[in-house]
Amino acid sequence: MKKNNAGITLISLVITIIVLLILASIGVNSGIDTIKSSGMTKFTTEMKIMQLKVNELYDSYTNNKSITVDGTEYTGKGQESTEGVEAKPGIQTIGKDLSSAPQDKLSEASSGSGFDITDENGYRYYDQDIIKALEIDGVDGGFFINVANRKVISVEGYEYEGQKYYTLEQLPNGLYNVEYNKVDGNLSFETTSEVKNGQGKIHIVNISYDQYVNKWQVRYRLKEEGQEENAWTTTEDFTGNEFTIDVPIENLLKEYEIQVIHGDEIVSEIKVAHVLQVGDYINYDPTNGGTITTTYTSPQGTYHTDQATAIADTSENMVEGNGYADQTFSVNVNTNGWRVLGVDEETGEILLISTDVVKTTEDELFYIRGQTGYEWGVKELNDICAIYGQGKGANGARSITVEDINKITGYNPETAQCYDGEIHEYGNEVTYTKNASNISYQDTLNNKSGTYGTSDTIFRYYKEDKKIWETLTEGNKQKFKSISYYYYPNTLATNSSGDTVGIATDSIEYEMLFERTTNEQYYWLASQYVRTLSGYIYFGLYGAYNGCVDDHNLFYSNGGISVTPSYGVRPIVSLNSAINIAGGAGTSDSPYELK
Repeated sequence: MKKNNAGITLISLVITIIVLLILASIGVNSGIDTIKSSGMTKFTTEMKIMQLKVNELYDSYTNNKSITVDGTEYTGKGQESTEGVEAKPGIQTIGKDLSSAPQDKLSEASSGSGFDITDENGYRYYDQDIIKALEIDGVDGGFFINVANRKVISVEGYEYEGQKYYTLEQLPNGLYNVEYNKVDGNLSFETTSEVKNGQGKIHIVNISYDQYVNKWQVRYRLKEEGQEENAWTTTEDFTGNEFTIDVPIENLLKEYEIQVIHGDEIVSEIKVAHVLQVGDYINYDPTNGGTITTTYTSPQGTYHTDQATAIADTSENMVEGNGYADQTFSVNVNTNGWRVLGVDEETGEILLISTDVVKTTEDELFYIRGQTGYEWGVKELNDICAIYGQGKGANGARSITVEDINKITGYNPETAQCYDGEIHEYGNEVTYTKNASNISYQDTLNNKSGTYGTSDTIFRYYKEDKKIWETLTEGNKQKFKSISYYYYPNTLATNSSGDTVGIATDSIEYEMLFERTTNEQYYWLASQYVRTLSGYIYFGLYGAYNGCVDDHNLFYSNGGISVTPSYGVRPIVSLNSAINIAGGAGTSDSPYELK
């Protein structure tokens, strides 16, 4: 008998129904998820659009830019009226008062976002009228906006899986890569510095925050007394944990205050950083790895042993030299390191100074003497120092001068009133006249006059324009300007006791330039001076010794020769403006490296 298999069995029917129910369930759930996802996408999209606009407004707010909304011009943080200039509201005031917002929504948003949304806290209500006036497209909702804090809070919020969200930072990280996060969390960063191709750079590195934040800003300013609170420079948003501040040459030795911020709510502590500072150690090698063995011998030149021979010398030119003896210097003499002295703002060159004084190859100090020493001393000091300017990265070398030290201490001889009221007061001009039996003088500043000395009738002087020594003859007169001074670097006065108005005795600058306990570390300054007195004129060179800047007499106008002083030499090396400096800690044990 034949069977009929064309019909549907009960079991097959049941299985078919179950499959259809499962498919229907999947379709319903998929549709629900799609609706939820599209709603969340719309919410996040609108929030992003508003956040970008608020970021633009914040830039104008912080950088004093202007924007016109509905015919009203808003400028920066606001502009008060002055003569001929109308007052302008600040960009933070764009929007409506919170009183015009739905108060129930205001309360819910304040509670749900965790932020105190009040007028006092700088919030404004952006409804559709304001949004359209700002020409913002693609946004249908309303918002509570705080431009100063770059804060965007939704009026309606959006509920997702039982949780209502009002800000981007509230969203789970899986839904949105958060730009603005909660206030809690530990924010830290580190700084490093370098000079690269002559450009100073401070690197902000290892930014660490234990919440979901990937966009930061850095704000920085020079560390100066009386700095205004709004003197910060704020960077654009950047992603990651590293940022670089470019430091111009004129600020290479200045300190910066630095903060990492996320809006005005996540703010790090202020750190102080610099590229270089006076006293930093640099691994400069004047021998260039031992390949340079240059020596220089400073010649004796014209040598006078006493007043009589000095007066009797009628030669028009002294023979070049130091006036004492042949003295030889070698670049291979160890200077025990090099330290940052300053920066030449015109050339961008970093100036290094030898840590210790340079001595002769016989380990002796440098002697400078008499008329020859005065005339040629500056040149001899610079010629000695020049042999140290041939190492890697150097443009040359010269001797330190009194002007170099004054720049660091802040001493200004024009205003310091050294020898105030005396004939040798700085800047005083004194005229000396040769008469039949004496020499008379008359000063300009203090109206002092009298007879030059008691028995001296010789007046020997250096004629700068002719580069010769001459003797004042009867019936003739000569005018001289006194340009000598001495001072202590802490008080900038002739007494070391008093208020510190220069550099403190415990500062790096003082330790580097003045903390010398013996005359083995006293040194010449390649700067001449003239001191006008009632009995004679001093001609000499400046020096740094015994904790002060002082003048060292070499020759007197009556023909006298000073006791021959001997001090060390301190070269200043100029590093070319394209030099690279990095690594090391800037200490004697770990100097910065020249790259």
